[in-house]
Amino acid sequence: MDMNLLLWIPPIIVLIVALVLCLILVKRGKGKYNAYTDNLDKKEWSLKDYHYIGFAWCAMGVEAKITKPVATLWNRYKHNAYSKILLYYGKYRGSEQMYYVYEANKATLSVFAFVAASFFAPLAAYSNHDISLAYKLDGIAVLAAVGLPFIMDMSLNNKLKEREQALLLQFPTFGSKLVLLLGAGMTVPKAIRKIVADNTENTVLMTELSEMLRNIEAGAAETAAYEEFARRCHVKEINRFISVLVQSMQKGGQETALTLSLQVQECWNARKGMAKTLGQQASTKLVAPLMLMMLAILFMVGGPALIMFSQM
Repeated sequence: MDMNLLLWIPPIIVLIVALVLCLILVKRGKGKYNAYTDNLDKKEWSLKDYHYIGFAWCAMGVEAKITKPVATLWNRYKHNAYSKILLYYGKYRGSEQMYYVYEANKATLSVFAFVAASFFAPLAAYSNHDISLAYKLDGIAVLAAVGLPFIMDMSLNNKLKEREQALLLQFPTFGSKLVLLLGAGMTVPKAIRKIVADNTENTVLMTELSEMLRNIEAGAAETAAYEEFARRCHVKEINRFISVLVQSMQKGGQETALTLSLQVQECWNARKGMAKTLGQQASTKLVAPLMLMMLAILFMVGGPALIMFSQM
């Protein structure tokens, strides 16, 4: 048999494996996991219509078998991912269900990347008359299937960081209004309800405050609802503020507004520090575009002079 034909066998086998795997997952998962995906936002979960593929992959338990030699480290990593989902989506949004959705989304993306790269590998190699291209694309397929879930976990870290930054930027204004209303004689729940009712922006902080009020109306203890709110925010300045608020409510007295005003000042200081850091980061990101603009200007100004000098 011609050696060139033998070289085509591995890419074809990889393609067949990818297609068979996809067909098996579609057969096992289609129509079985609609309860997990029906209420998902299409903008946030663009692959929601194909998540059943990822659910089927997770149900097969292949991941557990592959990671068995490093089960302890892998379970620790997965627990860390679950904790981040809990923080980002919150208990009241069904974080356990969202964790399964998140894992299914990662698996679906990996399967799609593997199948797509495996499919185009022999086609690209045949079009370019270069069998080595098929091996390169198959290598990319494997790397994409393995690496994309980790990239998505890194993206989740960035989302959590942005969420915490947004909460810290929004909280000092809320704290100042709360202290003002408490000083005017309002109780804490009434003051928070007024602030939320008067708000016209759909921010992360207002979403969390609204959920906190719903928990109180549903019968949860006020202090427990405040502490749960602080845990969901996962911002140390907010945690300290809520801790002081709960202690003041338990002790009673008229010093609540004065005590909280000191915590609000700390929140403003933290916000100023974050704003300064974000400003420095923004100025750093502008360096590259400015350098490109400078090079373009130098080329426009100095280019004709260099051309004239070379023609002399």
